[in-house]
Amino acid sequence: MKAFKENSKVMIIYDLNKETWKILSREFRWTEELIIKYRRDIVWKELSKNIEMLWTRSILKRFEQYLDWDVLSYYAPDYIDYRVFCRPLELGKTIG
Repeated sequence: MKAFKENSKVMIIYDLNKETWKILSREFRWTEELIIKYRRDIVWKELSKNIEMLWTRSILKRFEQYLDWDVLSYYAPDYIDYRVFCRPLELGKTIG
């Protein structure tokens, strides 16, 4: 059993199965601290669908390699400027 405090509520997480982690990843309002703590359990594609989260610049930068950007660009709020996170192509490399 795991317990943590979020928004003045004590949350208790029992040994969760994969389906439960998918739901939590998609529907829970995660903080950066909790993402760090449970990063091995989070289903990243589902987290990328999470419309409950406040997607801060810090979260997006810290976890950019784990997020599914195609999914996130579809589900995330309009305030995210994806151009900030696009990396320019290295000279001599092609897309494909």
